[in-house]
Amino acid sequence: MAQLSHGGNTPLFDRLSLKGFVSTTGQSAEARLSDIEASIYKELQSLTLSRSRLSIEQFLKTTRLTVLDWGLPDLTGLSAERSEDRDLCARVVVRAIEAFEPRLSKPTVEIAAFRQGRDICRFSLAAELRLGTIRERLIFNLGIDGDAA
Repeated sequence: MAQLSHGGNTPLFDRLSLKGFVSTTGQSAEARLSDIEASIYKELQSLTLSRSRLSIEQFLKTTRLTVLDWGLPDLTGLSAERSEDRDLCARVVVRAIEAFEPRLSKPTVEIAAFRQGRDICRFSLAAELRLGTIRERLIFNLGIDGDAA
């Protein structure tokens, strides 16, 4: 009988592209976790740098997002002055992580600043890494690029 996996290993191409990668049989748990964290960070950057074809409302209401919906909706109309817009931006990022990064669970997003340089916003993401029986709390600091495609 097949078992449902809650999390996963580092994708093959990420393992091959990571500098200094060695076989998992020769790695300590800390080194392996570091590789996985680097892989997740790379995926999160890709996710936040891509734009979904959906509007914000469609993105939040769609029950099952697909590869065609990958990325974040256009957030350029949001304002840093409005707490509702900051909350909406955080909800969109959480929704994207829940839909497209299965290795993370219980994501929480804190918007740090809006409109810094090219970034629409900067945010801090805290989430739980689920890898087999391992549960590790991770924190990432990311930005949403205003020039993303």
